[in-house]
Amino acid sequence: MIPNHLVNQWITKAFQSYLEDKERQIYLTRILSVLTQSDQLWSDDSPLYDQALQQTLSQFCQDFNTSSLDVQAYGEWSQLIQSFNRDLQQQLRRLQAAQDLNRLDREDFSSGKDSMKVVSSLTMQIYEWVKSDIKGELRATHLANYPAANCQTLIERRLPPEQSWEEIAADLGLSVPVISGFYQQECLPRLRRCAMSKNALARPKAC
Repeated sequence: MIPNHLVNQWITKAFQSYLEDKERQIYLTRILSVLTQSDQLWSDDSPLYDQALQQTLSQFCQDFNTSSLDVQAYGEWSQLIQSFNRDLQQQLRRLQAAQDLNRLDREDFSSGKDSMKVVSSLTMQIYEWVKSDIKGELRATHLANYPAANCQTLIERRLPPEQSWEEIAADLGLSVPVISGFYQQECLPRLRRCAMSKNALARPKAC
C-alpha cells in the first residue's frame, strides 16, 4: 500500500505543475490509481454505483485539468478522499432521483390510451413548476455565454415525451456531453428538490 505522505507529495506537485505539463498527467494517473483501489473509497450496492463512480471520476479529471479543483479541499490525501466520496454520494443520489422520475414517467405514460389523462399529480405539478418558473431561477441558471441552454428549457425538454440529447444539442448548437453534463450538475438537483417537496404537499408553487 502506498503511504499517504507519498500521495500527498504527488498531489502537491500536481497542483504546482502547468496545466499542459505531461508530468502533471503522470501525477494525476498515480492519484487516480490510488483513489480507485483505496479501501477508503465509498461504495454502495446500488446498480447505479459504477455509473456514478465513472461520472465522478470524469468530473474530477476535468476539474483537475482546468484548475477548477479547490486546493483547500483536495490539498492532501485525507481531504481528497473525503471530498471525492462526498461528490460520489451526491452523484449517485442524482442518478437515483433521475431513475425514479423516469420510472414514474414511464408508468404514467404507458398505463392509458390518453397519456395526458394518466399523468400523476406529482408529474403535473412538476410540469407547472417548470413552465411557470415563479422565481426565475430555472431560466437564470444556464451555461456560461449560452442563455438558451438553461434549466427551464432542458428540464422541460427532458420531461415526457422526452427529447433525445442529440436533438437538444443540435438545436442549441452544443455537444451532447456539455449539455448532459450541465443537466446532471445544475438541473437535476433542482428537479429533485422540487419532486421531494411535492411528495409532502400539493402546492405547485412550493418549489
